[in-house]
Order: sequence, then structure tokens, then C-alpha cells
Amino acid sequence: MGHVISMLCAPTPGRTAEAWTTPEDNDSTIVSGRTSGSRLAAGVVVAGATAGAAAGVAAPKPDPPRLSGSLRVKERRPQGSVRFREASAVPKQETAGERVDGKYLWVEGRRFLRDTKGGANFLVPMDETEGERWAKRHELLRYCLARNFFAPVGDILEKGARVLEIGCGIGSWTLDMSPTFSNSRFLGLDSSELFPKWNSTPPNCRFQTHDIAVQPLAFPDAEFDFIFRGASAPVRTAAQWAAVLAEAYRVLKPGGYVELVEIDVKVKGVGEFAARWFGLQSYIKFNHLPSYPDKSIATSRSIDPRVFRRLPTLLSDAGLTVTLQETFNVPVGQWGGYIGESWAMDLEASARGLRVAFAREGGVAGPEFDALLEGLVDEYKMMRGGLNIYVVVARKGGGEEKGKGGD
Repeated sequence: MGHVISMLCAPTPGRTAEAWTTPEDNDSTIVSGRTSGSRLAAGVVVAGATAGAAAGVAAPKPDPPRLSGSLRVKERRPQGSVRFREASAVPKQETAGERVDGKYLWVEGRRFLRDTKGGANFLVPMDETEGERWAKRHELLRYCLARNFFAPVGDILEKGARVLEIGCGIGSWTLDMSPTFSNSRFLGLDSSELFPKWNSTPPNCRFQTHDIAVQPLAFPDAEFDFIFRGASAPVRTAAQWAAVLAEAYRVLKPGGYVELVEIDVKVKGVGEFAARWFGLQSYIKFNHLPSYPDKSIATSRSIDPRVFRRLPTLLSDAGLTVTLQETFNVPVGQWGGYIGESWAMDLEASARGLRVAFAREGGVAGPEFDALLEGLVDEYKMMRGGLNIYVVVARKGGGEEKGKGGD
């Protein structure tokens, strides 16, 4: 199934499945309004934010979220809002410079999680600024996708289920879900400590600091009914992904579901600056740019930044059966109205967080980085760009079907 979310996310006419091409084969498909996804059932590919019968309940689209701070769009802001929780548990940032702070390292006013070798993961800051961006992205994703999940687990969540979120970040998804499904119990895991403390969360949800790729979960087999991982930065190697999904399979009950949401790091329909930027943070080497090192940040860590293309295979290798694959296309830039401008600002905030990584691992710093970033931001705002969001749902054998999907 494939979906185009245009301008203000209004649905567009559907096309038959044969009319679509895969995004990885044609990077211009987002701009031309063509999209793709696995055809798990015969029929018409629906464009828009409603997933159709294959994904469960087609929820009505809520009012656009009011995004604050760096993602605020001053013009054409619609009326109405959805809940937004501030990152109240995030410590305030301190002075610039470089210093060790327990498990963290402060560099140029940004906080990073230290690794076991005494360095740090400079790809993703772990501070208040990044936590605020995660919270805003959750609101934006929920509006564009018109729901919080696609797996057919609605009935069991209403009755009472055990739910695990891997890589919960600031905890927005778990905090959003737990009041809605008060009979279920939610647990969010993340290697950072940006999530709220236990005494400021709903009674049926809690959070723990844990990296499942480093250490197995302290739970018995078949403990959870639903495991969710939302869109986050591409910081896992293929081996780490395999370890995460193998552990997810172990703690998932027979008949339970795993849902993964990933965002393509490559924006379609933009220009030269975006191409250079993507080349530096990915495995692609732009040999025609002599001023850039012949390596990339992701390559230096054996990370595939477009791992979404391999998720169905990784899930199958873990023993799960893929039941749903969806591709959603969202606009980036002023041409896409409120949603397009919001995504452009989200991507800008994400790019600014890579300043330290580009300097230390990509050899691009100071005025060179600033010039690249300025050109990138201009392209995001002014060109007819687009972004792909991928949703994959898989089921563990045994048990019974859970019932209705997304909410």
C-alpha cells in the first residue's frame, strides 16, 4: 500500500498498484506524487493518510498539531491542537566547551552519550534541544499518519496488554498511548535518560534506561503482546538490528506484533547541497567533491542510514512474518503548506545537531559546515522536496489474531 500526503495532508485519488514504482529504485517518485509499498492484498492503492482495511481502522484525521519552538510555522497555522508534552525531565543545557558529565560528554554546548571506548556517539545529541525535537516529531508523525499504530492490536489494548517501546526517546509515544489504553501496561526503553521520571507519568506506564543492542532484556520469554519502535536516528548497524529484533522475538508472545516506523534520511526533489549532505552522512561517496573526505560518517560506524529497505528481511530473519508494509510520502518545503514547512524545520533542527559529528568524523567544520547547512536549509524550504515514511508490521507465529488496528 502507498500513500501521498499532499499540501495539508488531504487525500488524493487512488491508483492501481501497477502504476507505482519503488522509492529506492526511483528517488524522484516522491515529487511526482508516486509512491509504493508491498501489495499484501489485491485492489486499489489508496493515497492519503487512511491506511484502509489492510492496516485496520481508518481513523479520521485530527486537526494539525500546534508545533512550538523551532518547528513553529508562523503563517497558515490551523486552528485546533493535539496534546503536547514538554520535555520536563530533561536537564537544562550548560555552557559550551567539552567536558565529561557521567555517562555524557558535552561538546560545543550539546550533550552526547559516551560509548564504552571513552568516546561518544556524536550522531545523535542527547540533550534538551534534541528531546524537544523528538516530541514535536511525534506530533507531526501522528498527524500525517492519522494514528499512533497500524498493527491490529486495538482490541487487546482496550482489554489489557503488555506493550514495549524500544528506543522511546523522550517517551512521547508511550505517554500518548497509555492514557488512551488505561487497561494496558506500557514500558519505554532508551539508552538516554530524556524520558520523564516515574512520579510524573500515568500509572500504567514506566520508563527504563536500557540499550537492547548491548544487553538482553531482563524479561522472560513471551512477555509482551505488542512491541513498537518509532522513527529515530539511524544509529544501528545491521548486526545490532539483528540483535534487537532477535530479542524482540524472544520476549514477544505467540501471536503478538512488532511494528517499526522509519523515516528515509534522503529527501527527494532537492538540489546539490542536499546531495552533498546525504553523501557525507551516508554510505555514498561523492568522489567528485575533492574538498570532502573519501569516507562518510555512517560508513565509519558500519551504519546503513537507509536500513528501512532491509527491515522486512531483518524481521523475517528474526522469525517474524511480515503482515503489512506501508509507504507514506510527505512534502518538505513551503510548497507543502503547513506540513511541508514543519518537516523542513524538523530536518533543519536535525541537521544542526550533526555539527559536532561532521567536524569530528566527516572533516567538515566551521565556515564550511555553515555554508553547507545554509544551502541545505534553503533547498529544504524553497524546492519541491519530499520525504518517505515507512511502516512495517510483523507477527510472531501462534496465538490468535488480535483484532482492529490503528488509533
